[in-house]
Amino acid sequence: MIKMISITDMINDEYKQKAYVHYQSWIETYTGLIDAEFLRLESLEYCECIALKFPHNTIVAKYNGHIVGFAAYEALRDNNSSAGKVMTMYVLRSY
Repeated sequence: MIKMISITDMINDEYKQKAYVHYQSWIETYTGLIDAEFLRLESLEYCECIALKFPHNTIVAKYNGHIVGFAAYEALRDNNSSAGKVMTMYVLRSY
């Protein structure tokens, strides 16, 4: 079954959904790979703080109106370029 995903700029009131994807992706990906104590530091509340602090330059992937992934990027400082670099990218395992 093909899942239709839309990609859009994140809007400010989506920060909790973005934070959930950030948190859940950490749990899904790093459990058993990194120290459990370090993993506990990556709480949902911490991810919400990050989402609120850095809402700019974020695109989200949505399925049925719910964020299932996101990427945050840094635009190059050169005004003549449309290039940049991806700083973070998280996607729920099921997507």
